[in-house]
Amino acid sequence: MFGLHRKVIAFYALVGVIDGLSIYALFVLTLVQGQYWMVGVPGVALLAHLYLNFKYKQLWDEIDPPKPEEEEKLTKKEILLINKADEHFDTWNGKYFQIAGYVRNIVVFVGHKFFAFPYSHFYGYLHCTLRS
Repeated sequence: MFGLHRKVIAFYALVGVIDGLSIYALFVLTLVQGQYWMVGVPGVALLAHLYLNFKYKQLWDEIDPPKPEEEEKLTKKEILLINKADEHFDTWNGKYFQIAGYVRNIVVFVGHKFFAFPYSHFYGYLHCTLRS
């Protein structure tokens, strides 16, 4: 059952990229056609999509808050953020920081569904997995 679960999550994450790119393409093609009065529909879809991406970026920042420079100078807010952080996500993000950076950029700029990618164990590569 877990194998099917991983495949479904990987499919969801990758289709999310196609969703995001489709919204961008629809917006651009509507502009190219010169039918500016029709830009409203893909424009609203694009704004809603970017809003969701931004909310998932906030979630990423909550799961893995930025690290303070010196531990002795922690504010109460930083302590609460660190205590609330997902320990496993933080370990994965620290170990595979380059891949995590790519995944985060795709989440922010392309599609919020890609947030599920670290949980997918995509093709069994351990560097793309998040263990919980």
